[in-house]
Amino acid sequence: MQNPAADLLLRLEQALEPADRAAFKVEAEAALAALPMRGPGADYRACAVVWRRHFHPPAAMVVIDASARYVNPGTRARAFDGIGGPE
Repeated sequence: MQNPAADLLLRLEQALEPADRAAFKVEAEAALAALPMRGPGADYRACAVVWRRHFHPPAAMVVIDASARYVNPGTRARAFDGIGGPE
């Protein structure tokens, strides 16, 4: 049987840039070691906090509003006003 925490780290680090993966893994392993109780939920919550510090959204995306939704700049969604019209 495989280690669920190792599977979690592998799955999370795949979404990171290659340069950020080693630092993430070291920090995440330290966060897991500091947990008083271990389980799938606790492991995920601890690793998610570390992952957010190392994740950088792709440069090809742009922020189109304050809610931080990412949209491909070439899509039609940018060409139209919202339901309420221009603000």
